[in-house]
Amino acid sequence: MSKKYAHRNNHRRHDNYVPPYDAAILAEPVSNAGFSEEVLSKLQNGKVNLLMDIVKRTERDMYRIHTFNKKNLFEVKRVLQNKKLNFRPEPIREEDSDKAPIAPKNAQDKTPFSSKGDQKRQNNNTASQGNFVKESVGQNGSRKNRRGGLKNNERNLNNRNKQVQKQDDRFVRKPSNKRIWDADGVSEHSTKLEHEKKRPKKPIVTLPRDIYIKINKNDKWGFSNRNGKEVVPPIYDEVFVYKEDLCCVEKDGLFGYIDREGNEVIPIEYDCALSFSEGYACVYKNNQCGYINKNNEIVIELKFDAGTSVMEGNCRVKKDGKWGELHLDNPNEIRWIN
Repeated sequence: MSKKYAHRNNHRRHDNYVPPYDAAILAEPVSNAGFSEEVLSKLQNGKVNLLMDIVKRTERDMYRIHTFNKKNLFEVKRVLQNKKLNFRPEPIREEDSDKAPIAPKNAQDKTPFSSKGDQKRQNNNTASQGNFVKESVGQNGSRKNRRGGLKNNERNLNNRNKQVQKQDDRFVRKPSNKRIWDADGVSEHSTKLEHEKKRPKKPIVTLPRDIYIKINKNDKWGFSNRNGKEVVPPIYDEVFVYKEDLCCVEKDGLFGYIDREGNEVIPIEYDCALSFSEGYACVYKNNQCGYINKNNEIVIELKFDAGTSVMEGNCRVKKDGKWGELHLDNPNEIRWIN
């Protein structure tokens, strides 16, 4: 047996690697691990019967199994990951350790190299420096010429190092300088504040708080004042908010209106109704809607399919699938919107 294979067998004989996983999981047979028939057959032919036999091997060792290929390795890795296992780490080879970087001996060797080409140029510069010194000393042994030659060589070397540094700086992302000042010397933040001051502000609309509060007793609704005193008995299925001192209420599936004392000023007879707005309210009866005033007088005939509340003397009505704009001053002329 050759020394090469003898060394390999000797390494296996003295292998003391213990996988850092649960022994119960490692004792599971490969036949129960979920491998395909092809991979299972190859593992068993390679005398791999337990999961322990897999995790004690490296990925490179798996290729020693007859006809074991890369596709099979991916399947084994997937099964191991599902069970939170992994192969044995690859050992560090001696030839890899020999390639470790050598520590710099002096300050010039500590110059960082961005690429192999930069390192080669630096080595050439160092070599040219040594040759230049030798030639200067050999041709003329005077002290003045040696010093002048060294200074010139150092100057050339520094220029080349600067060129290399400029090439390295191209790949370094520099922080962008954010413009802080405008052309007139005023900061952008101050300019924004001045613009916000000149911009017209929207008026803050605060709705007046009503003097009544909705109350509920036995699933019926009414009103009480802010002191908690009951002013409208809770006898309605639903009550809306007071608008123009009238409140729309619902009782037994029909709608009407009450005043602040709870009196029904408009009978509860409509199929549906909206709150009053600018003295008018939209009411529904027999699937048709129109508008009434506070005296329960019909001011707009109930002939539309739908309607909105009145705003600035106008409202929107719907008929035959079209919406139109209706002016209460001239209800017969409706501007229909296609």
